[in-house]
Amino acid sequence: MAKRVTAINAYRARIKRGPRVEPEDLARFVAERENLSPSDVTHALLAIGDAALYLLRTGRSVRLMGIGMLTPSVDMDGNFSVRLVFDRKRLRPIAPPKKFFLGALNHAEHRHKSPDELVALWNADHPDDPVAD
Repeated sequence: MAKRVTAINAYRARIKRGPRVEPEDLARFVAERENLSPSDVTHALLAIGDAALYLLRTGRSVRLMGIGMLTPSVDMDGNFSVRLVFDRKRLRPIAPPKKFFLGALNHAEHRHKSPDELVALWNADHPDDPVAD
């Protein structure tokens, strides 16, 4: 008997991820669009990263324009971590993926299917290994 989560994960729509964008590529991308040199962009990104880290270490939150808020925290064991909360105003336009999302999806045809519908697909395709009720 298959697990429900196995069936859902096998059929649910998910973003087909492209290759990771490395810092040099990001710097070139920004430089081309903003009439800057890639080295200037790289220098600015490094300076912002250093400043943000210092300010976070002093217990301050840091708002990054167009991205969101970095907030320092500490867990019960005393481990330091940083949480990133994305700017809601920036995320709102990507809410309806069909209109604003530019990437590709695996199983795009299943985007609006319920978990029960995904399980039914699994059961139809795997009659020898149905999901346990």
